[in-house]
Amino acid sequence: MKQQRIFYLDFIRGLSTLLILFYHFSVSLLSLNIDVPIPLLNSHANGTFGHMGVSLFFIISGAALMYTYDNHLDVITFYKKRFLSLFPMFWIGYLLCCIWFQVIHRLPFAPLPKWRFIFTLFGMDGYLASVTPTFYQIGEWFLGCIILLYIIFPLLRFLMKKYPKQLPFIIFPLFIVYVVCYPFSNMILDRDFIVRIPDLLFGMYFITYIKRVNISTGIISFIILMIFLLIPIPMLEIFKIDIIGVSTFLLLVYVAQFLKNNYIIYCFRTISKYSYAIFLVHHIVMVQFLNYFSNQILSIGKFMIVFIETVFLILIFTLFLYKLNNLIVNRFPAYLKNHK
Repeated sequence: MKQQRIFYLDFIRGLSTLLILFYHFSVSLLSLNIDVPIPLLNSHANGTFGHMGVSLFFIISGAALMYTYDNHLDVITFYKKRFLSLFPMFWIGYLLCCIWFQVIHRLPFAPLPKWRFIFTLFGMDGYLASVTPTFYQIGEWFLGCIILLYIIFPLLRFLMKKYPKQLPFIIFPLFIVYVVCYPFSNMILDRDFIVRIPDLLFGMYFITYIKRVNISTGIISFIILMIFLLIPIPMLEIFKIDIIGVSTFLLLVYVAQFLKNNYIIYCFRTISKYSYAIFLVHHIVMVQFLNYFSNQILSIGKFMIVFIETVFLILIFTLFLYKLNNLIVNRFPAYLKNHK
């Protein structure tokens, strides 16, 4: 029996995608020294809006996975579906990047041992790029992080089902100790998949035991969010990221119940549908296009045109990658195709 679609899952996934997209647009303008006539809202008092978008994405991933696999999970089928939902599109995107950089522009790969390409094969090259040299071109650190979280999801689900009350009191003290005594100097803390387990677990617990947000929780979440967005708080960054992520998630779940307009629902469900393809292509398309305007001062009119053109290009490449991926995956045997 097909499960009913929950709108707030699409709503928050869509918003997190837009937050990450706009954040990278702002960062790309700064990195390319493009002067624009309006303030770039890429950061707030306690971090960046990119952090917020990523945290929401991890939380919503936990919620969506638990919603789908609450009653039954066949581990082999789960891993097969996750594999087909991530890797073919990533490999196709990587191949297209090779055609663009190595074939058309004749840019050589980094002079690395060929065995390191195994990191790319398993989608871990962006995740490990800060730790060791890789052949990274597309996918960023987030892809490797979500792959590792998917790998441990069946274990987390088992522990949550068996020890629903005890698990948070084990995980969160261990999380705090791990963060305070962080042992890895090369890996950026907020990119470590271990410190993202609480985000995933919160989404899993919410969809299973909480499900709804009342007005008092919505108001409290709004107040907490405003405090953290506007007032610098002396706290480790990862703790602030988690608090902002959870309070934003709860607020958006509350807001989502009032969004009844069919056009709004359609828009966010569409963004949610293409979110992974958007994630793969947006940053590289953005940088390649904006590079033509590096070191320029843009008027308000030209800035708006550049922004619209950037979004249009991302849309074109997103649709192309998504359609090409479906065309290829649909060639697989029937027992592999039902992967969504």
